[in-house]
Amino acid sequence: FFLVYLSISCWLHAVTIANQASEMRTRLGLIAGASAASVAATYVCQRESFADKHHQQHTRNHHLHMLLRQVAARADPLLSDPPSLLHRFGSRWRKYATEAETTDMQQKRGELIKTLHAMGSKELSEECVVGLARVVGEVERCVNKVRAQASRRASEVPWADVMGDAQLVPACGGPPIPHRDALGGRLVLVYFTAGWCGPCRRFSPKLLHLYSYLKGKGDADGARGGESDGEAAFEVMMVSWDGSEEARRAYANAMRMPWLALPLAADELASELSLRYNVKHIPTLVVLELDAESNEARVLSVEGREELELAAAGEPAAEWLNRIGAERALRS
Repeated sequence: FFLVYLSISCWLHAVTIANQASEMRTRLGLIAGASAASVAATYVCQRESFADKHHQQHTRNHHLHMLLRQVAARADPLLSDPPSLLHRFGSRWRKYATEAETTDMQQKRGELIKTLHAMGSKELSEECVVGLARVVGEVERCVNKVRAQASRRASEVPWADVMGDAQLVPACGGPPIPHRDALGGRLVLVYFTAGWCGPCRRFSPKLLHLYSYLKGKGDADGARGGESDGEAAFEVMMVSWDGSEEARRAYANAMRMPWLALPLAADELASELSLRYNVKHIPTLVVLELDAESNEARVLSVEGREELELAAAGEPAAEWLNRIGAERALRS
């Protein structure tokens, strides 16, 4: 009996131990599973965090490079000597800029060059780009100031002194005409243009239509027409920004321009007029009223091109257009 009891007790103890072991394995399995899930979740979070940081860094670098390209595009025209904003005026701007203004501009350009060189040895950062933009802005303001002051002083020179004994020529070729004979007592449309300029080639036919209609010129025969009674006499004086007389003549012939032009040989005078009226782009149409002796010229508009295009589109015409009777031409 004792042996039977001992055997049953051992068996029951073994079963209990087995059950406990099974329960322990289950618990360990659950714990292991939970740990694996936790590790996996942590790994996924880390991957997502890394990807997010990488995306943010990529976006930041892209933004910096875009900003740097924009600032570099602004800096490029400031690095030439003289800066591009003054280049169109040849050497005439130096005549009207003070020594202090020129020195200040050169010093600021020097600072810009130093800043650009320093950036070459630094890691690209927002601080560097913002610093460069600040220096570029200072140089831009300085150059614009020099330009504005030189233009203001040039505009104060009497018209007779500016033009001197200049002669004009028919744009498509012909004998020269003294400017006093050609322009005296008229409204003069000073047309800054060039053959390489796309907007100029689109605007020139509009000006040509106005001129030909009011002058009674259906073709470029070189004859100078008159004006109707009660309408102001007017003339167009072309100031070319082309690089050669051949290019200017080819442009005029292609458009069959019947008006007068400043010879390209008078490039100093062309630069003087561009500076005098602070011409920033072409085509530009400056409208002047000259006295009978062509000694004085009063500015009626520096936005003649825009005013002509608006009138052609049906907007109210500017006063100078009404004076030359442009309404008839614009309706035709």
